Amino acid sequence: MRIHQIDALRGLMAAVVVIQHIYLSFPTGSGAEWVNIIKYSPLRIFIAGHAAVLVFFVMSGFVVALPFTGGRSLVFKDFIVKRLARLYPPFAVAVLLAALLFWLTGNRGGTTASAWLHENWNVDLSLPLVLLHLIGTGRADDISLNSPIWSLIVEIRVALIFPVLILLATRWRVGSLIGGGLLLLGSSFLMPAIGEGQQIYVSSTTMLGNVIVTARYLIFFIIGIVMAETLAIWRGRLAELSGARRHVVVGLSVILLLAPSTHSYLSDWVIGVGAVGIVATTVAYGDRWRLLLSAPAQWLGRVSYSLYLIHMPLWLAAIHLGADRIGLPMTALLFLAIVFPAAEMMYRLVEQPSIALGRYLSGKRGAHAAMGAELATSGKIKEPLALSGKG
Repeated sequence: MRIHQIDALRGLMAAVVVIQHIYLSFPTGSGAEWVNIIKYSPLRIFIAGHAAVLVFFVMSGFVVALPFTGGRSLVFKDFIVKRLARLYPPFAVAVLLAALLFWLTGNRGGTTASAWLHENWNVDLSLPLVLLHLIGTGRADDISLNSPIWSLIVEIRVALIFPVLILLATRWRVGSLIGGGLLLLGSSFLMPAIGEGQQIYVSSTTMLGNVIVTARYLIFFIIGIVMAETLAIWRGRLAELSGARRHVVVGLSVILLLAPSTHSYLSDWVIGVGAVGIVATTVAYGDRWRLLLSAPAQWLGRVSYSLYLIHMPLWLAAIHLGADRIGLPMTALLFLAIVFPAAEMMYRLVEQPSIALGRYLSGKRGAHAAMGAELATSGKIKEPLALSGKG
């Protein structure tokens, strides 16, 4: 069951992250009043990058769990193989691309850019550094070549335990939600206990801290799983609302999504409620929203993963090559002209083969599992372990 409006929402959220990183690269201060105008106006919807990532997490839980609802089984090995084949090869290529661009352009330009921009690529390039990026430790230095990969490291770690999350969320729905909420709350207290700041939300300097960062976001995947399991219930109730009430629900979701992010557990809860509302209303009403069903929005959704992965190294390379020569605004325009075709190329050359690889590997395993199940009926071997989508 593919929900096309969700694909488009994913693409729009990826575009928001791209725009936010461009926005953050412009210096503040005298002559840059427009920066605050965007930040403190409804236009901030275009720079709500952290909110977009929370939407990603909720969508991921929802979309990945959806095929396994209604009593359909999930074979652990097949799922892990297919999911990792989907996520990791593009991740690895994006890391290697970032290392190559850093090596080619260095950190020697873009003096007119903001201090935030110069926190990126502020490392010495080395083979061990690249390997630590590829391993996905998630530590601050180990995402420095391509900082947005922090959320993909969370996704990959969650993928390894996703079948367990489905099992917990379907059998002990309330308990799993409470547990995930406590992990989000507890992260704010555990971080200071290990010498990290309370508001660390992307990466930590220690492996333990990065495990806590991952645990912090589990609640949003769990919510997505519960949404998949209860889809018929909440979609039916949203469909029953009158036109005016529908607008109120969508409006409140957007307002909560745009709440100021202090990167604390409280702000994540507020923004997270907005993320849930956006995903739910997109599913319930999105088939009536022409924008989400338009060809450009569907295309953006298709290349969204590639766009998210490669935009930052391309932007950093553009800054270091062009900002001091042609200025930040023109550099941003040229970057936007390049990044979308580059995302399409990444999708065709890397993502599509990765998807095909995952289907091939899980298909082979699935064929073996089917043969095993047939033999099991004769009592010769045991049926492969499967986790039910129902409790």
